[in-house]
Amino acid sequence: MLAKPRTYMNLSGQAARYLRDRFSASPKQILVICDDMDLPAGKLRLRADGSAGGHNGLKSIINDLGSQDFPRLRIGIGRPRGQTGNVDYVLGEMSRDERALVHEAIGRTADAVAALLAGGIDRAMNTYN
Repeated sequence: MLAKPRTYMNLSGQAARYLRDRFSASPKQILVICDDMDLPAGKLRLRADGSAGGHNGLKSIINDLGSQDFPRLRIGIGRPRGQTGNVDYVLGEMSRDERALVHEAIGRTADAVAALLAGGIDRAMNTYN
């Protein structure tokens, strides 16, 4: 199942908890895909588990699931340059070059999810990280 939460990003845990409860899933069965300012635009990072790393959406999911033990695929969007704040950067327009990198990364994201489902997290991490 693919789900796109209708909550604010900071409340993503509500959606994750609902899906876990509705489908009797363990946290390990929930793949979270999110943006990440700490990665260069277009870079992917797949992990089997881990901390929120400062990402408020992941903090919410960890809190509501009561576990850090879920896979996550982060898509790099880079950091703001100049005077732009983080919120304005994340919600604002990307440059043409950044848009191209992220668009290409979305295709690789779909491939990484397919690889994870077909061969498991370790194989997918070896291929896409």
